[in-house]
Amino acid sequence: NQCSFCNNCWSATFPIKDLLSKEEKIEFKFIKLKNNSINDPEWEFGDNRILNLLEINLNKEKGEYNKMQYSIDLVHKIITFICEWNTK
Repeated sequence: NQCSFCNNCWSATFPIKDLLSKEEKIEFKFIKLKNNSINDPEWEFGDNRILNLLEINLNKEKGEYNKMQYSIDLVHKIITFICEWNTK
């Protein structure tokens, strides 16, 4: 999924049903693309980020999980994660 970057923070929005259809844990790492080219990415340092979907309360509108802020739009059934680059 494509993420947005602003003021040293990344955000990504997912349909909740898409997350629930996946494994219990999702591992990922952010990269920055220079000139929108995958040929020279800058990887976020350190271990992968991990989302354990069983530990996120999907009925709560806002929260924090694993140093990532999240907000849930219950009407549109989407979740947005926001986190700082290289902060885990």
